Amino acid sequence: MLFSKQPTIAFKNSTFHKVFFRMKKNPEYVDLFDNIPFSGSPVNPFSEVLDEALFNLQLSGVLSRRNPELIIYSTTNSFEHTYAFLTKDIDATILSKTEKLCDEILCMLKT
Repeated sequence: MLFSKQPTIAFKNSTFHKVFFRMKKNPEYVDLFDNIPFSGSPVNPFSEVLDEALFNLQLSGVLSRRNPELIIYSTTNSFEHTYAFLTKDIDATILSKTEKLCDEILCMLKT
């Protein structure tokens, strides 16, 4: 959902984890993070689930990271089809909440 709003996003992996860790603490989104555990300290949180998700999106060819710094993620041609397939059976309330969460995450990644 994050990449459906913006097809190219630049971020360091550590920042990505920190942003999601902060959002997990937000009572409005706590239910969306039930299956996303974090380890490490609050200063340097890490989620194996998030890391694997990014890796799997790249491995499947839905995301690419072709730049020297490896911090710019871009969607590929197969993204729209995959996104539609993965979200077709998700409850509209959850989708709406997730879209709002993604808007906030995008703002945090840009700062």
